[in-house]
Amino acid sequence: MTDIVIIDYVLASSEYGIEFAAAVVNKEGNVMGTQFHPEKSGDLGLKMLENFVEMC
Repeated sequence: MTDIVIIDYVLASSEYGIEFAAAVVNKEGNVMGTQFHPEKSGDLGLKMLENFVEMC
């Protein structure tokens, strides 16, 4: 298996056997993506979505 390098554009990471990028942003800071399912995380997931919308 190849080691994954965490780049400067990683906003959040998680570990599930290996560390991986869970949220990323582009160089300009205007495009973000996440590999997380906040809709399945109850109140904390809802808060995360609210915070994300406020940032947009």
